[in-house]
Amino acid sequence: MKNVVKLDNYYCPEELNAALTSFVNYYNHERYHESLDNVTPADVYFGKREQILKRREKIKLQNMRYRRALYFTEKLNYINPTLKNLNNLSNLNQGNTL
Repeated sequence: MKNVVKLDNYYCPEELNAALTSFVNYYNHERYHESLDNVTPADVYFGKREQILKRREKIKLQNMRYRRALYFTEKLNYINPTLKNLNNLSNLNQGNTL
């Protein structure tokens, strides 16, 4: 807060109140908190924490499967580059474009 609100000069109480309101809104609704498993306090308050964490875990597993498949495909193509050409030909035979 001191890096955001205290560094500015406010010439009337309404400006300060608006800045504090804006900061509190950011802090509660936009800023992820590491101590709350990187969700916002509003998400915890409204009971969305578990749903968000489950969705993140699902996305993480999908990305790990994709990266693992990509790694093994590239590894296979490195070991035997002719398989890459055969795979491209089979895609063309199935009507897929490269």
